[in-house]
Amino acid sequence: MNIAIHSDYQKSGLSQRLLSEFKKLANKKVVEKIVPIRPSFKWIIHLHLLITTSIGNERIIFDPWIRTQWKLGAKIVRPIYKAFTVTGTIKDCEEWTSMHFRESGRYVIQGALQPIQIDRENDFGIYYDPNLWMENQLTG
Repeated sequence: MNIAIHSDYQKSGLSQRLLSEFKKLANKKVVEKIVPIRPSFKWIIHLHLLITTSIGNERIIFDPWIRTQWKLGAKIVRPIYKAFTVTGTIKDCEEWTSMHFRESGRYVIQGALQPIQIDRENDFGIYYDPNLWMENQLTG
């Protein structure tokens, strides 16, 4: 399952409505109550998953998508450092990222949560997309 809000409809409360419907499905045992969450602030290295900030005496989770779920009662269970893995040849990786990899190493990709690892000698690239396990608090 994936919840993604088109930019034209963000900040309209739609994510809370969708999460509410998700919880109804979980209460009916249609879906699990523990789900992987991909942060919406994808331009910051994956360590931001657990960053909090303080406003007054209240600690607020930094990422807006994680914060929305947290405010609706979800609890952070733990990070998933390799939730999704993408591998391919150097040519594949260059096509996917619109970048050119001249040498082996780690490269920051726009919109990704962490760098891609490139191995020119073995014609191989690998990217691990991290997520966060969150448990939704259900009613009844």
